[in-house]
Amino acid sequence: MVSVSPNSGSMIAGSGSVTATVTVSRTSGTPQPVSLSMSTGGAPASLSPASGTPNPYFTSALSVSNAPAGTYTIIIYGSSGGYIRSAIYTLTVTPPPTTTVRFYISGVGSSGVPLSVDGISYSVANFPISFTWTVGSQHAYAWTNFETDESPYISGLDTGYAWSYSTSTNGLPTALSGSITVPASGGSLTGYYTRYVYVNVASSSGGSASPSSGWYLPSTSFTATANSGYSFNYWNINGATSTTNPITVSNPTTLQAVFSVATVPLTVNTRDYQGYAVSGASVYVYTLQQTLYASGSTASNGMVTFQVQPGSYYLAVMQTTNAFGYTTNFYNWGDGGTSPVRSISLSGPTTYTATYKTPLAFQNLAGGLGTNGFSVGYWASGTVASVHGTQISGVGLHTTWNPGDVLERSADTTTGSGGSFNTQTYVGLIASDVYAIDFSMTSTPNGYQPLSQYRFYP
Repeated sequence: MVSVSPNSGSMIAGSGSVTATVTVSRTSGTPQPVSLSMSTGGAPASLSPASGTPNPYFTSALSVSNAPAGTYTIIIYGSSGGYIRSAIYTLTVTPPPTTTVRFYISGVGSSGVPLSVDGISYSVANFPISFTWTVGSQHAYAWTNFETDESPYISGLDTGYAWSYSTSTNGLPTALSGSITVPASGGSLTGYYTRYVYVNVASSSGGSASPSSGWYLPSTSFTATANSGYSFNYWNINGATSTTNPITVSNPTTLQAVFSVATVPLTVNTRDYQGYAVSGASVYVYTLQQTLYASGSTASNGMVTFQVQPGSYYLAVMQTTNAFGYTTNFYNWGDGGTSPVRSISLSGPTTYTATYKTPLAFQNLAGGLGTNGFSVGYWASGTVASVHGTQISGVGLHTTWNPGDVLERSADTTTGSGGSFNTQTYVGLIASDVYAIDFSMTSTPNGYQPLSQYRFYP
């Protein structure tokens, strides 16, 4: 006698495999082969007898694959020695449990492809992304390690986003890439990115800029360094300029450091002996080969400044210049040099002072014909002062009455205290009136420019 009995029904996922255990036993008689067959009611199935001893029993496995959800009746037949028995196996297939897994992203731009899941790429515009997956199933994912984007600052992919870290819920993985085994409660993953900007760095001749071109975090500083003999002028930044150095960059940028031949300020200060500014004085700078390098005139403050490359030169002022309405001569340099042409060596900002003599003038002049009752003579008086009003003593004077006349007479004197003078000369018993007197300065104290001749009409 043959006995065929199934185990209890199974509940499985919708498209998985079902394994049912069938026990076959012979309850009497001598051992004989037992054969098994089945009908699955349309479900793909197979029955494979397991090896074993057919007496008193053996176990065989029934496999049902790719069964859609529903209820199936499986009839199993067993025969041996003329005996046939059957058993009905009822199988219920239910839909597999599913859950939702979501992906979020933070810190990226408006475009790009930062994620792939199961070999399919997803762009920034797709986020947040939701998947409904079978519980327990496995899925591959990978965040893009470095994502690029276009910005409005310069042409090309110039904004970058580097994956920094991920967070998750319900134990989902947080690595840059990996495999997800879907938990019953689902979960979420969030990828966090850090913004980088591309900076294209260049420089003109005469220096360098650092660091070099590449991707940088916003607020990175760049420094322009001039070579020997050059100086930094400005940065060219996306068409604009800036003289800030170092400079901080926070957006994609084309950055060029511009250098020029280095110069230092050379200032020439022209003063008269009494310290007043002499304006309009001509100043010249020559190379050692006596080629004119720069020239100019002093301003109302008595100064003129040139930008000159470091090195050796000749500095020159005119021997004579006009000052305060008079012609005056060069006196000396501030360091005592007495030639209006001097050699100089420049390595940094430098100032030279050229001193001109202070012009002298006559004040309060008077003169004419005088008599004491017995003789006739000429007389003259006055004061010598600087053009700034300072009265000067010790000035040698030559006075000529009626110059060119047959009764021309002259006399010499020196200004006394307060710059005043009083002189006279004997003519005789008879003399004509004085129609003109010429005054000239024959000697002056150091630093003062004499007035060569002044004609006075009494």
